[in-house]
Amino acid sequence: ANPADQVLKSVRPTMQTQPNARMVLSSSPMSTMDAHYDAYELGETALQITAQAATWEANPTVSEADTRRDEPDEATWAREYAAVPQAEAETSLLTNLITERARRTIPMHWDLPFIQGHRYVAAMDPATRGHAWTLVVATKGPDGIRRVALAREWRGTPSHPLSPKAIMVEVKAHLAAYGLRAVVTDQAAIDYLRDLVPAGLILHEAPWTQAEIQRCCKHVLTLLQDEQLELHPDPMVKSDLLGIRQQFTRAGMRMYFAEVKGRHSDYAPAVALAVEDARFLAKEPDGPTDVAALATRAKNTFLEGRRKEREQREKFGRLPATHEKRRGY
Repeated sequence: ANPADQVLKSVRPTMQTQPNARMVLSSSPMSTMDAHYDAYELGETALQITAQAATWEANPTVSEADTRRDEPDEATWAREYAAVPQAEAETSLLTNLITERARRTIPMHWDLPFIQGHRYVAAMDPATRGHAWTLVVATKGPDGIRRVALAREWRGTPSHPLSPKAIMVEVKAHLAAYGLRAVVTDQAAIDYLRDLVPAGLILHEAPWTQAEIQRCCKHVLTLLQDEQLELHPDPMVKSDLLGIRQQFTRAGMRMYFAEVKGRHSDYAPAVALAVEDARFLAKEPDGPTDVAALATRAKNTFLEGRRKEREQREKFGRLPATHEKRRGY
């Protein structure tokens, strides 16, 4: 919850005995529904004076063009640089620029193959009718970049809903290709799914609370901004991630998954959960196995050992038979 009103009410009494005390409320106009906006709307009074300016007006060393270059999202630019409050108090968390930049090039790989030394994790967002049931597998490479290795979805309709039992069998098969036996899902579906899980598959519950949604989605944003996340090339993955919305209310900021064209940003929760869990760095792959090279290495090791033995005999004399190394010949 946003405690701004109560904080201001608590601070003002401390100024009563300080005749020269001043309070400054300085902020970007986040929305039309917060304490800062309410104070500004009161205008000039006996209690306060007000001032408002765009960034390039308040600081002439910055140009409007500079601000537009640094912030391509129009809603964010208007709020943070042009000082225009957002009446709808809602913005997209991610931008088209950073999501498109992170998509894997299709000619290389659609789904990434299993690689020895990688730690894979899986997450899903179940649905049976209307919305899509999504599955995501992710990993973290030896270069530190997290990658969405696999993305799958199943769509049902109100007249032909999906069979959770049949989908779970398919989920198990996809996970087996990556050496996985467990998948993470939110608490909304886990109770009825536990009775439908095929043998050998484990469900882990993720407490998908508002706090967890915000934490995981902001982590996705940070990784994308730092170019530390590679997205699956499926255009639905990108489209669903753009459906992550942050809404500013009088109670504070909340995050939710928008419903657009019959989809409920279905891939977004699964991507956020899987990427969050893909924390373990993969091992560097071993070099190619060369039988001739291995034989040469073993021979050199043997000859080096014999050389050291000769040096010891020349220096200290032959060792007693009980101290001689036993050899297989």
